[in-house]
Amino acid sequence: MNFWDEPTPVLKRYVKKQKLKQRVLTQGSGVAEKYNVTMAPTGFWIDAKGVIVDTDIGWGGPGSLIEKTRELVRGNK
Repeated sequence: MNFWDEPTPVLKRYVKKQKLKQRVLTQGSGVAEKYNVTMAPTGFWIDAKGVIVDTDIGWGGPGSLIEKTRELVRGNK
């Protein structure tokens, strides 16, 4: 999510350069405020009902994201 509201063309160039595959929300300052996002990156795990079941603030590397996802799938959180 781009919560600094950078112009969309600038963000599109960044996404292309970084070869990002995930969806990126542009002009997201309102969403950031609503969900109390104060740091990038912030990740949300959302269940099938649309409920946020966990968050991850900062970057612990891909291993931490994988492990957290496994924990949630196993029902350990």
